[in-house]
Amino acid sequence: MNEKKYRQRTKVLGIPVVGHGDSIWPETELVKYQIIENMLMAGTRGVKNCLFEEGDLKLERNADGEFSVVLRATGSLPCAVGLIGGVYFDAPSRLEWGGLKAGKQYFLYLIASPKTIVEPSLVRTISSEFEKKDMAKSAILISIADLRGETPVLDRYPDGKLYAKDLARHVSDSENPHGESMEQDELIIRKNLVLDAQNGAGLTIRTEQGSATLSAASLVPRVLECVSGGVKGTSLSAGGKVGFVMVGRMSGGQDGLKLGETYVGYYGADTSVVDESSFVVYNTGDVAIPLRVVIFYK
Repeated sequence: MNEKKYRQRTKVLGIPVVGHGDSIWPETELVKYQIIENMLMAGTRGVKNCLFEEGDLKLERNADGEFSVVLRATGSLPCAVGLIGGVYFDAPSRLEWGGLKAGKQYFLYLIASPKTIVEPSLVRTISSEFEKKDMAKSAILISIADLRGETPVLDRYPDGKLYAKDLARHVSDSENPHGESMEQDELIIRKNLVLDAQNGAGLTIRTEQGSATLSAASLVPRVLECVSGGVKGTSLSAGGKVGFVMVGRMSGGQDGLKLGETYVGYYGADTSVVDESSFVVYNTGDVAIPLRVVIFYK
C-alpha cells in the first residue's frame, strides 16, 4: 500500500479517511477536500456530467492495423474521476476504447452502470461513429478519434467535455457563466430571451457559406399606431433601417369606413421616402382610419 494513502475510504464517494496508525498526509487531505469541493461546485450548477481529473490519454496503432485509445492512470491515481449522470465514479487504472478502424471518426464515451453508485470503479467505455446526443445525461464524452486522414488525430478536449475546475467560472462569472461563447445543439427558453441592443447585441447565424448577424432590434419588432392618409400616404420614421412592415386596421374609428387595399412605400422604391429608416403607408380606402404598424428592422 502506498504510504501516503489512508487505510479507509468512504463507501460511495471513496473519500480518503484517516485510519488507525495512519499519518496525516497533506497530499491525501487535498484529494479528500478536492472531491468535496468538486461535488459542491457541480451541485450548485446542477451539473451531472464532469471530470474531476484524468490521466494520460493516447492513441495507439495495433498490429492488426486497427487503433485503440488508452486512458492510463498517472502515479497512484485512478485514470479518471468525476460524475456520470450525477453518480460519482473512480475508474480503474486503465481504460481502453478498442477496435477503431482507419478511415472513420469515433466519439469516445465513458458510461456508468446501475452498480456504479455502489462500486465507483464500475464504468465502461463506448465508441460510436456518431455523436450520441441521447446519452448526454448518462455519459461523458472523453475524446474524438479522427482516423480518416493520413495522420490520425486524437482530440482530447472536444466541445462538450467539462472539467470540474471549469465550474469555478460558472459560479463566479455572472456576466458570462459559460464563457464568452457557448456551443450547444439546442437551447430551450422557458421564460424570456433578452438581447441588450444598447450594447450592440445580436444573433449571428453561421453556415458553411458564411455568417450573417441580426441586430437585437431586428429581432424585436416595433409597433406604431397612426392614422392613415389615404392615397397621399402617411410618412413614418422607424428609428432604424426598415426591413419589413405589416399594417392592419385597428378597431374603432368611424362606422362604415372601409380600409381597402393597403401597401407600403420603401426607400429606393418611392420618391417620398428619403432614407432607409422611413416609410410611407398608403391606402386606397377612406382617410382618417386608425392603423397599427408592426416594423421589423434590418
